[in-house]
Amino acid sequence: MVNKKIANLKPAILFIFDNVEDYTDIEPYLNSIMNIPNDKTQVIITTRHNNSSDNIENIKLLPFSKEAVNELGEE
Repeated sequence: MVNKKIANLKPAILFIFDNVEDYTDIEPYLNSIMNIPNDKTQVIITTRHNNSSDNIENIKLLPFSKEAVNELGEE
């Protein structure tokens, strides 16, 4: 039911799963999201662990340098 409503929306939807400890916790939601047309959904998953599924693109983000933090604090 929810998938049909999302699929009929005009704007795309961004799902964010923040600070995921275990991939299996969100897997049922991801499986459900996969049934929605790709042009309607995007997903961002953040985690401190490198235990995601093989079919998910990983982008490793490094911590900010002290200089970058100081520069951000000046604004």
